[in-house]
Amino acid sequence: MNSNYDTFSQVMLGTATKENILLILPERFNTNTLKKIISSYFLKSIQNQKIAVISVEKENLDLNLNIFKEEEFIHETLNIVIPTDTIKEREKKYRTSNIIFITPHLLKNDFLRQLVVPEDFSLLLIDNAHLAKGKHALSLMLEIFHQNNIFIRSFFFFILIDV
Repeated sequence: MNSNYDTFSQVMLGTATKENILLILPERFNTNTLKKIISSYFLKSIQNQKIAVISVEKENLDLNLNIFKEEEFIHETLNIVIPTDTIKEREKKYRTSNIIFITPHLLKNDFLRQLVVPEDFSLLLIDNAHLAKGKHALSLMLEIFHQNNIFIRSFFFFILIDV
């Protein structure tokens, strides 16, 4: 493990390799380092599996993509899947990508359309986990994994906002 990472990030990586995590963070906490080291570990240790970086808000898809545009991910195929992509474009992105940036609504629908299968993923990095309640697309997407007895490592980021 890279010794340049802070102790907190190293502990989170160790925990993420063993169990799912709901990480509650203070407002304005930068999750970029955590996303990168956890993704890097899973890409190296679990071959031929994809990572989904799930942003509940569409505006955050580009922000998350920019986190991974660094030298350590230069050999990885990164793609944003958006609703305006055609079915063929989405299928190609799923087939050729190591890391997918997507909203939970679109991923859930593409599971149901069988454009991609849940078994293709080894890790879900989920922003704004506090929105995953009730009939939210994120809850329904996670239910697909549960109903099909598919174990997937999930890392939920929950930011505490001072009101």
